[in-house]
Amino acid sequence: MNRYAHLGNPVRPRRRPATAEGVYEVSSFQPLEAVGRLTARVRQTLGDALKKQFASLGATLARCIAIIGMRSDMASTIAEMCKGTPYDSGSMTRPNHLDRLEYVRSERSTKGRRVLKRVLTEQGRAVYAQIIEPGIRTLDGHLRGFSKQEVRQLEADLQQALANAWAQKF
Repeated sequence: MNRYAHLGNPVRPRRRPATAEGVYEVSSFQPLEAVGRLTARVRQTLGDALKKQFASLGATLARCIAIIGMRSDMASTIAEMCKGTPYDSGSMTRPNHLDRLEYVRSERSTKGRRVLKRVLTEQGRAVYAQIIEPGIRTLDGHLRGFSKQEVRQLEADLQQALANAWAQKF
């Protein structure tokens, strides 16, 4: 798995030549209109909308993120599952609702004897089938007014921003 695979798109972001100057200037900086604040608000509103959608199905956002991650091969361990989410691996391993609900089962990983691989059960795959469509509708609602080409460009730009962050070893 390459370092971009957990983003759902294993394609490495394109590289642009580095510019000597920044995008923002101190004299005209508007923090509420800056990329950081806007992406945080989009994430928050998307999370709130997904919580509402998934609650109507009797599922939590954390469970759905885990199920989608495992079904999409973005994650097979708790640590991988938690990358890019607001959840830490410690909280996801405490009495795990996914196990109790029989959505996942644990298998020993070939990565090491202490690493547990999580695999969706038949029930977990059934839940995925129920949650993926409302999840996609919610994403599409947030992207209303964008063309497919604009969405692909936005995805590429966000991947580039992540690549820049990783290159700075934030």
